[in-house]
Amino acid sequence: MKHDTRPIGELALSSVRQNRGLLLLSAFSLACTALMTWGMARLLEEENNKVNYHFARLMADVHEHETFLRNIALRYREALPPESDIPLAVKLDAQAGDAERAVYQGQQFVVSLPFTLAFNKRYSLADMRAPIALAVRLADYYGTYWANAEYTAPQVLLFSPENQFSIALPAAGYPAMARPLAPENYLPLSDGIYQRLVAQQAALSEPQVLWEKISPAGSDRLIASIGINLAGTTLPSPSESVQGILTSRLDMDQIEDVQRILERSIYDSFTLISPGGKVLLGRADGKEQLPEGLNLGRDGINVRVTTHQGPAWTGIYVIHYATFLRVAKWPIVALALTLLGFFACTWLANRWYRSRVVLPAQHAHQSLVESQTFIRDVIDASPTGLSLIRRNDRHVFLKNQSAQQWGGTTQLLDLIENQPESAELCMKVGERYLQAFFVRSRYRGDDVLLCAFIDITQHHADNTALAEAKKNADHASEAKTLFLATMSHELRTPLYGVLGNLELLGLTDLNPRQRAYLQTIQSSSASLSGLIRDVLDVSKIEAGQIALEPVPFSPRELATTCLAAIRAHASAKGLQLDIEIDEHLPARLLGDPMRLQQIIANLLNNALKFTEVGRISLRLSVIEQQDEHATLCWQVVDTGIGISRAQQAWLFKPFYQVPGSSQRTGAGLGLSICASLSELMGGRLRVVSEPGLGSKFSLELAMKIMPEAQDSAGTATNPAQPIHLRILVAEDNPINRAILQEQLSALGARVETVCDGAQALQRWQPDAFDLIITDVNMPVVNGYELARQLRERGATLPIIGVTANALREEGQRCLSMGMNAWIVKPLTLDSLHATLLKVCPDCQAAPQPVTAPPDGALTLSGFSAQMQALFVSTMATDIATARDALASADASRLIQYLHRMSGAYAAVGANEIAEQCFSLEAAISDQTLTAELANRTDILLHQLSAQLKV
Repeated sequence: MKHDTRPIGELALSSVRQNRGLLLLSAFSLACTALMTWGMARLLEEENNKVNYHFARLMADVHEHETFLRNIALRYREALPPESDIPLAVKLDAQAGDAERAVYQGQQFVVSLPFTLAFNKRYSLADMRAPIALAVRLADYYGTYWANAEYTAPQVLLFSPENQFSIALPAAGYPAMARPLAPENYLPLSDGIYQRLVAQQAALSEPQVLWEKISPAGSDRLIASIGINLAGTTLPSPSESVQGILTSRLDMDQIEDVQRILERSIYDSFTLISPGGKVLLGRADGKEQLPEGLNLGRDGINVRVTTHQGPAWTGIYVIHYATFLRVAKWPIVALALTLLGFFACTWLANRWYRSRVVLPAQHAHQSLVESQTFIRDVIDASPTGLSLIRRNDRHVFLKNQSAQQWGGTTQLLDLIENQPESAELCMKVGERYLQAFFVRSRYRGDDVLLCAFIDITQHHADNTALAEAKKNADHASEAKTLFLATMSHELRTPLYGVLGNLELLGLTDLNPRQRAYLQTIQSSSASLSGLIRDVLDVSKIEAGQIALEPVPFSPRELATTCLAAIRAHASAKGLQLDIEIDEHLPARLLGDPMRLQQIIANLLNNALKFTEVGRISLRLSVIEQQDEHATLCWQVVDTGIGISRAQQAWLFKPFYQVPGSSQRTGAGLGLSICASLSELMGGRLRVVSEPGLGSKFSLELAMKIMPEAQDSAGTATNPAQPIHLRILVAEDNPINRAILQEQLSALGARVETVCDGAQALQRWQPDAFDLIITDVNMPVVNGYELARQLRERGATLPIIGVTANALREEGQRCLSMGMNAWIVKPLTLDSLHATLLKVCPDCQAAPQPVTAPPDGALTLSGFSAQMQALFVSTMATDIATARDALASADASRLIQYLHRMSGAYAAVGANEIAEQCFSLEAAISDQTLTAELANRTDILLHQLSAQLKV
């Protein structure tokens, strides 16, 4: 593109710049002029505000005086007692009088306001009894009124008709007054005021206040007067006139801020005109007719202020022109300097234009061309594709190298054909992914589109990889959850058979050697169950599935129970056990005793494990107790090997074990679970330990205090009595079904069993059973469907679900399908007993096991002959059915029966056979029923059949 290099363009541009500068300078000058004018207006407005404030304060003080005088004139008789009740206990001190009048200073109490009383000497003090009482009442009212007012209290004078007596409040010479009456001038001054006011006796006959100057010389003092009726016993002698005169003095210099405002203002004089037109202060000079506000006159600026409520008072403030010029000289000087600077700058701008614009115009234009070229180079080298297209015919005005290389302009135009607004789009051009932006605009009189392209191919690849990684992570999480549920089911189902049979075996008659073997097996099985429980607890904690179940419990009993659980092991190691319980410990608290016992028991077991000599102490103390809440501190102290500070930082991490310990048993999950449970309950688990000095684990926990339980001897369950329940059991695994039947029978219940949910629905009749226990995973009709159909048929009896999945979702699903409770395998007599009592609280239950049946000869892993026969018959049937499924290549049916046999053999302790069944089940599930897997299955079934025949 060719560029115009003629200097006329720069000349025109420079001319425009000069014009803009002159316009800006003119605007600046106008702004300065307006600012100076506004400043002077603000100055006048500020002084006008001072005037209004001054006048408002003056009028408020005037109205306060008028209110005070009217209140006394109209209502003073209400305060006068009858003549017989007039008190004489008034202290009177004689003052200097003259030949005709006596002067006394009176005061009722020491704290009362003193007053001055002057009266004709022909009267005695006894004759002045009523005036004295009037003075006392006026002093009381004076003090009460002006104590609550925000203005300065005035000097008040009361004159009786014919000047028989006069009263001054406060007394002459009262030090608290700013300008007190001098005692020696009291009589002459009061006579002068009385003579001036008597001349206006007629005007005072109405209940209105008249304002006057005290004297021509006292130009800053005003006096307000009002007539007051003193008829009756108040006068010492009869008089033709009964009208007295009540006055109050207003000092202009006592009005707050008046003198200060006038000293700091620019006003030279002030005139005050009463509502009647009388000039009280200053001189009017014919200014009464001026309009309200600012007025210009020969003597200066006049400001007229008038009240608009009540009688119209008028104030006129005058400022001379010389004073105004003195005050506003700096704004005027600034205005003149601004105008002078404007003309000077205009002259300099013209000179600059003549000498500097024309010659440099060519150089400036060349710089402009170079700048345009540089900008075009920047656009061409930009990694963002840019193009400018005319909309009506798609003519391309501009396209940089990136846009030419990537293309996409045509596709973008096709996409935005129906787009009414500017937007952002993503599109694929070949193997590239482009993010396109377009804006509608105008260029050289045409409607154009400015398009920008950004290559986001790598970003798209990264997002795809991230999405794939997230998908894989989600699949891994789902696989983990599925694995935990499967392992929970596969481990707990055989473990249930082991623990259940061991528990039932313990109820039979055994010799000492067999009893020792049984205890060893039970201990190992309990360790395995605890490990499975810990692993599942960690998984549930990570998934946020641990939920507390707060119930009332006794902390003292819980502590005693935890310590009793390790007493035998501690005695065997020669350790001493101590327990310290605070005497202020509440009897019952609200919390989750099972989780709390899990924490304390784990801490005690760790202390027992790592302590060889010394003692283990359990301390339970009350840290704080307020109203219905108490904060307890559980401490487990031992004299074991101790833990270093470096190891304490990792102590509550999962799978961590203290290095160098000779007791490296367990998986290292106990303290991690305890710490997580402590946080879940709102507490914190801490440790203080040193190597070789033992350890102290502390748990602080706040819980709600519950009222002590009432005597429940009549309602408590008698453990010596059996459960009186009719129970229907639905379980597909015959081994688990037989164990569950024997456990329930051991608890005293009457039990009937069925193989699946369909048989349970056929067997169920209203009022035939008190309770239904069902496995949740069964063929034909599972436990969920069984519960749902029973509820639809109107069954209200409790339903308990039995599952090997310990995750919370399983329990929630059981409850959502209509079950009352759920219990996780392996089932013990205690857990089964507790669940039965929970859903059927009215039944009598006994946790002690009953003796074995008389035919309890054990020939197969400690089972009775009846159990052995059941096992052999069941397995024979399952093996035959599995052979049929293998012969017909029915993989799903074969998997089902391999699963049944795996659980049955695990229940009787045949772990190797159970593992072989499980391996074949998993292999067939992951693959097809290949010839190799069929051969392996056939060999296993022949071996199992041969063992059963033996």
